[in-house]
Order: sequence, then structure tokens, then C-alpha cells
Amino acid sequence: MKKSLKILIFIPFILFVSACQTITTRYEEQSCPEPQIVCSPKKYTGIERDTSEMVAKIQGWHYRVEEVQQLNTSGNEWAISFNKSTPYLTISDGDKNSVLVCKALNFNKILPQKTFQNPAFGSYGFPVFRKNKVYYSYVEDKSKRTINEFFDSTGRVLVPIEEQIGQAELYSSDFKINEISNPERIDIYDRQVSDWYSQPAFTSDGHIMFFASDRKGSLGGVDIWMAYINNGKMSKPINCGNLVNTECDEITPFVSENDKKLYFASCGGETLGGFDIFSVEISDLLNESRLASTEELEKLNFFTKRENIRGPFNTKYNEISPFAVGVNDSLFYYASNQNQVSTSTDKGGFDIFVRYKVYIDNKQEKVNITQNEINIQPKEEVKIETPKTDWFYKLEGTVYEKKNNNPIDNAEIIAEEKIGTKKNSVKTDKQGNYSIPMIRNEEYLVTATARDLFPQNVKIFVGMDDTTKIVHQNFYLPEIYTLRVNFPTDVYDQPYRYVLDSTGTESNVLWQEDISSLAENIIQGKDNIVKIILVGHTDDVASDEYNQKLGERRVNFVKNELIKQGVPSELLEVRSAGESELLPRWPNESVEMNRKRCRRVVLEKVLK
Repeated sequence: MKKSLKILIFIPFILFVSACQTITTRYEEQSCPEPQIVCSPKKYTGIERDTSEMVAKIQGWHYRVEEVQQLNTSGNEWAISFNKSTPYLTISDGDKNSVLVCKALNFNKILPQKTFQNPAFGSYGFPVFRKNKVYYSYVEDKSKRTINEFFDSTGRVLVPIEEQIGQAELYSSDFKINEISNPERIDIYDRQVSDWYSQPAFTSDGHIMFFASDRKGSLGGVDIWMAYINNGKMSKPINCGNLVNTECDEITPFVSENDKKLYFASCGGETLGGFDIFSVEISDLLNESRLASTEELEKLNFFTKRENIRGPFNTKYNEISPFAVGVNDSLFYYASNQNQVSTSTDKGGFDIFVRYKVYIDNKQEKVNITQNEINIQPKEEVKIETPKTDWFYKLEGTVYEKKNNNPIDNAEIIAEEKIGTKKNSVKTDKQGNYSIPMIRNEEYLVTATARDLFPQNVKIFVGMDDTTKIVHQNFYLPEIYTLRVNFPTDVYDQPYRYVLDSTGTESNVLWQEDISSLAENIIQGKDNIVKIILVGHTDDVASDEYNQKLGERRVNFVKNELIKQGVPSELLEVRSAGESELLPRWPNESVEMNRKRCRRVVLEKVLK
């Protein structure tokens, strides 16, 4: 069996200690853990579900499965959830997890737009929305605040155990227009400091919350639990019993819209590989009852018919995080790492897939994928858009030298679609002007580049409901390039997903995209380059000596990424400035924002 995913997905800040080890810096000693239960899954030998068009001629429809377009990267996309028509994507982001606000262009085409900002520092994900509240799992980053240290009589520094362990917990916050505020930890009965709680899910009326936890009473490692919610208060959690849980791990619960099914991922029972997605039927009486124990739940058969949803949806890899849209679960999203062997730059790790129904017109004997034939309930959650205006618009502007604002003749503008990686390019005229045709409902990475200068990237998107005919975008190309790969405070090889702009604000350009265009610019002009000097910079956290080494590791990370893109290593000369060249704080700029700007790599070309 593969290692449990709970650590990889949600709790990057957990500190693990050996069993029975004496911890001298904690208030209390840790008792020996109970003997570990052996996880022994069996191979699923059932028949794979037929998704061919032949079966559709018999039953009138068939399933189709595909990756969600424009959403996946080479990193991890752990889960997708919806609040009405807005999708929210839980991702790995540097050394933590975070959530992206997205735009649904279609049920199988979803565009990430920006980070869903959490008012506190830490790792968070799996948001669930109920009216003006959002519920999610959260791990506080202990390095971002001063902890309550004190000294004992021998001079040892003591720290409370609850301030050392970064276990995931369940939180709720007020929610309004993609902003959250007033975070509160959900009070859980008999919660222990080392317990792990994540992935909340609710019945449609909000009276029952399901979640994953390794709290005492679990049948194996992590189990699915439930609790009744009354006036915002949570009852004593009840383990969902042996029809849901096994001696292995069960994670990522989801309740269907009609409250008839509980979906979850399990690596126990009969599976095709690591984690498979399962379902159980929920009794109508569950919401009307007030159960007190797991034994009562099992005795009354509130959960029945544990079923593997079978292949080709489940694979020999891992499938987790089910999320269904529509009363009949006609749209079914989930995450899978089946692309881990892919050589594509936009695949790998966990990616988001969608299963949907396609109906066959027997008279025509062909597949017609239209709004009426795909079994989608006429609700807000999913909208399949049709063109309402002209498909095309123009991107126009001028390319300048950043140093003196002189227009650049013969600069190249490259517009690259994310889907299919199609590229279109034009050159600027003698006045530095350009005009390039673009297609609506496609996201473009647009790069301006010129010989002897560094490039500039922007993301451009115009939707079908936007009547704009011309989008204006000027570019300013620098002689000295500041690569603002957004590194966490103490990390050099796990950047956050998006680069920062010159103000320290997160952009919508991926760090891989920035480095790729930079590498292409260097390769095209390499015959006129003696060398490129790269200087790594840090913020002022930690000692001078430590930051000198950290800056060196960061600049070498960028160097290695450029070499992977084909840049000759002999052109690259690296050094670290550590914290010796800090950027001054701007008026009203926060300390954290200034430190983000300071964590950078600066490049300069030495030309022949």
C-alpha cells in the first residue's frame, strides 16, 4: 500500500517525534502510541464500467472522463469545490497548501484567477461554502508569530506542545465576495493536541458535517467521522463505522446534493491501486435521528452498499477528492495522480478530472455534446456557454525600453494559448507598435522580447460575455531583470505558484512560465552574450551567515531551472548578496510585503 496521503496533502508543518521519546521542551510527556493496525487492502477484481458509444446505443448515454482544461499544472491540484458558479481549487503552493479562485468557462474548462486570501498565515484548503460562511482545514505556520517561550530553572527554553505541533484543524470564517474574515477554530469534543482534522463536508441543510480525522476511536489511520451541527455548535463526533471505514485510511468525504450518497476516498477494502473513490448510500433517517454512537449507527444501517466506483475512473494510481454537481451527480469532479509519468510540463502530481454523461441521438447514431444532451441540471452551478458575440478581439500596444521609454523597433510579441500551446507572434513597427489577433475565452501568456533586453510577461483573458474589441497593453523591457519568484521565508526550492510583480503583489504568471520565457530570451540572444550574472537576495530574517547561504541556494535553483530549459551553463555566473542589499520600505508598506520584495534573483546581461 502506498504511504498515506494525509501528510502530503494538508499538513506540511507537522513535527513528527519518535514513539515514547522524552521531549524536554514540552509541558507534558507523550504517552506511547497504541500498536499500529495493519492495513491490508485487496485487489479489486470487478468489471470496469463500459464508457464506449456502443453501450450508449443500448441505454441512451455513456460516461466520458477527461482532464479539466486550463486548470492543471506540473504541481498538485488536490481538489475542486464550487460556491454557486465559482470554482475553488486547492493546490500545493510552495511549502504549503492554498486555494485559488477560478472562473468556470465551461464544465470542463476552468481558469485559475487569483489566490483566495486567508487572513492568517498558514496552510489551508478544501473550502465548503454555506450561506455567508466558509469552512476549511487549516494549519497555522508557527514560524510567522512569536511563540510563548519561557525558561525553566535549568535555563532550558520551554514551549507549549500546542505551539509546536502544526496539526490540521477545522475552521470557519465569514465570507463575502471572495474575501474571508474572522477565522474561528471549530470546537471539537475531546480534541487532543496531536489530532488531525480536515476536509469538511455537509448535508444540504447543514445539520450534519462529515470530516476526516485520525482522532482516538479510528478503525485505522484516518477515518471518516460525522457530527450534528446545532446553532453553530458541534456534537460529539461519531465514527461512520465499518461500512465506510477500514483498517486503512479514508479521506475527502463529500455528500451528494440530494443527500443520498456519501462519497470518499479509501485505500482499504478492494481497490485498483492506492486510493480509490467509493460511495455508500445514506438512509433518509440519518438526518432525522440523533445518534449517540458508532454502534447505534451500524445497528440501524444508516450507511449501506459500500461500492467502488470502478475503472476507468479509479486507476492503479490514486483518486481522491470527489465533488459532484447536480442532483444525479451528472458532473463528477475528482483528483488523480495518474499523470505522474507524463513528460508534459502542464501535467504531473495530482490533476483535476471530470466525469460526465453524453447522450446519444439514436436516429443520427452520433454523439452530440450540447447543453441539452449532457445531463446537467439547469442550475447556477454549471453553465455551458455559447458564443454571444464575435469570437475575436485585438491586443494592441507599444513596446518600450524601460530605461529611457524609447519605443523598440522589431521587438517580438508572442501570444501563447495554454490549451494546445499554440503560439502566434508579430513584430513591432518602427514606432514600437504592434497588433495581434486573439480569441475570446482563451487565456494567453503574452511575452514581449527584444535582442539584448530582458522579456516581460502578462496574462490576457477576455470572456465570451465581454464586448471589448481592443485590449491595450504596453510593455517595458529592462536591461536588468528582477526575477520575483515568490520564495517562502526559509525555502529555496519550493516557490509559491505565482511570481510577484514589482510591488510584491502576487501576479497570475506561473514561476515556470516566467523562467521559460526568460530562458527562451537568453537562448535567442546567446551569440551576443558574454555572460549573465545572477544574484540571489534574501530578506532580513535570520543571521547574515545563514542568509548568505540561503541566497546562494536560491540563485542556484534559478540557474538549474534555466539550464533545464536549454540555457548553456557556461553563460551563467551566480553569487549571493544574502541580506546585504535589502530594498527600502515604501510608505505604508507592511514588513511582510517588503520582505517578499526582498526575496528575489536579479539578472544582468554582459554583452559582447
